[in-house]
Amino acid sequence: MTESKDIQDARADELSRIKRPADRLTPRQRNRILNALQKALEKRERAFFEQVIVHELGFAPGSDRYVRAMNLWDEHYEE
Repeated sequence: MTESKDIQDARADELSRIKRPADRLTPRQRNRILNALQKALEKRERAFFEQVIVHELGFAPGSDRYVRAMNLWDEHYEE
């Protein structure tokens, strides 16, 4: 028994909605982001880390994700 075109379309639509944005990254994009994060962690420069999370990850300043990331940075790299 084969599925109708409507069922196939509905399934594809539902699957596209539940994918996380990270799943849509190309390997090149993912590597660029990971390399930038690694460099920020190695340099231990808060401003550079902030630049990476804003420009590479798209965390808007003041958003929950941004605040959590900066809090984690501060917890681990407080001087």
